[in-house]
Amino acid sequence: MKITTILFLCLLLHGLCAQPPSTSSKGVGALAAATAWPGISKALVIGISNYQDDGIPDLKYADRDAKEFIKYLKSKGGGGLEDNQIRLLTNEQATYAQIYAELDWLIENCGPDDQAVIYFSGHGDVETRIKRQKGFLLAYDTPPTNYMIGALRLDDLNGYLETLVDQKSKIIVITDACHSGNLAGGMEGVGATAQALSAQFQNQIKIMSCQPNELSMEGEQWGGGRGVFSYHLIDGLTGMADANKDSIVTLSELERYLDQTVPAETDQHQYPNATGMKGAKLVTVDPAELMRLIAERATPQQMKLVAPKGLETAILAAADTSVQQLYGEFLAAVNSHYFLPSDVKPGRHSGKSASELYDRLSKEEALAPMH
Repeated sequence: MKITTILFLCLLLHGLCAQPPSTSSKGVGALAAATAWPGISKALVIGISNYQDDGIPDLKYADRDAKEFIKYLKSKGGGGLEDNQIRLLTNEQATYAQIYAELDWLIENCGPDDQAVIYFSGHGDVETRIKRQKGFLLAYDTPPTNYMIGALRLDDLNGYLETLVDQKSKIIVITDACHSGNLAGGMEGVGATAQALSAQFQNQIKIMSCQPNELSMEGEQWGGGRGVFSYHLIDGLTGMADANKDSIVTLSELERYLDQTVPAETDQHQYPNATGMKGAKLVTVDPAELMRLIAERATPQQMKLVAPKGLETAILAAADTSVQQLYGEFLAAVNSHYFLPSDVKPGRHSGKSASELYDRLSKEEALAPMH
């Protein structure tokens, strides 16, 4: 791993590492840890890759995206939600009846100032059999010829959201539902679904994978098999979107981050969309989780974008031996995942953490061209 890349990545986190850790209570802060919302979070997460009827094309990674989002919600940065605060429905679990049952669970368990998080990854479409085409999110057992009797009506979803608003709950809805133009509604169905999903109510944030008339992409190039939106959404919430390094990700910061990453990796064919108060504080960043994420993303391909080949070697060769030794200790700490002082474990590593060693390396004049 080249020093320019490592120093560059650590510089991104330098402000984070110097700040005290969050003191928010476990389970209170999922997707809104820094807001004034004191209630306990509840989350309904749905991901459908395999549909029962062959008339609805299967997806590859929607169920995995849902599981990865659950992992995030259970992490410290995601709020540390417990199992009894989460409902996860994937593939054959995500039936028409069960989706409605879990929406009822949200209504019954969310009160004033509680946070309701709804995440859906799967197909969305419109019913073409009637003049006034209604939008739907397709369940595992939705019949491809009649959405009216077996899919989640977007009118119903918005009714649940309005009920939660009336109960003074706070709402975050995340949808990745425009994967195919080969359903009954075609590309017009994709656009109508996206338009219906963007309906906005008070105390509500909506984050959608794409604009109307765009398709949401998935592929192996994102995390070995993910949707591009979900992949960068979780990265952004983990802290990659924290542009001003204040350990808080706001809705506007997340939207800007998704606008920078998703279109760039889809040849400008997919632009996520977010509605709600742009200054709303979504999460408090956990520095250790962010540093681990950045280290994981530091692939050889990314390193080549940071500095010309051979520059690191030349600069290090000109530095004195004490700087070279310090750099060696820094690499050892990074390779041991000893990023912060709190990461030390008996028998794994001794000495300073990577963040502490970076502070010293960043002050070395001999390494200034690498900063």
